[in-house]
Amino acid sequence: MDSTHLTIFCAVVLLYVGCQELGLIQNKPGVCYKIHTSSQPRLYPNPRKPEYKNIHESCTEWLKEKEYNNCLGLRTQNDEVIMLSCKGVTSRRRRGCYKIINQDKKEEIVCQKVNRNEGCEVLTTRSNLTIVIHCIPRGYSPSIFDIRTRKPPREYRETSD
Repeated sequence: MDSTHLTIFCAVVLLYVGCQELGLIQNKPGVCYKIHTSSQPRLYPNPRKPEYKNIHESCTEWLKEKEYNNCLGLRTQNDEVIMLSCKGVTSRRRRGCYKIINQDKKEEIVCQKVNRNEGCEVLTTRSNLTIVIHCIPRGYSPSIFDIRTRKPPREYRETSD
């Protein structure tokens, strides 16, 4: 492969990896997510060795308050509500962005990001809570994975004949 083809190949791979879509918070009730505080910086703890005793977990639910009638949301331990969908209302926000209602009832838009150090898709609230949407398995490069299929690329091994 000459240098021109190699350059084009590298550009296509980088463009493909950079343009992949984030996985979204699932839009159905009963799906649970881990929520870390700022004192729990590691997003993907070792399952064999509990690193934090109290990682809060919150699940999507139909909200019962009058102001959120017919809305599906995710409530954090700081009483913030991430609005996922409301019946009869169409969202015009960018994929991976959500309306969040803070403790003081102020609304803002928060968008998901990829934490490349941990290999996790996260949403960070104004009160500095980090909601872990998905993490890739350990042992793979966190900067190269397909977010849509949630699978790392296949490993290719060269064999010497």
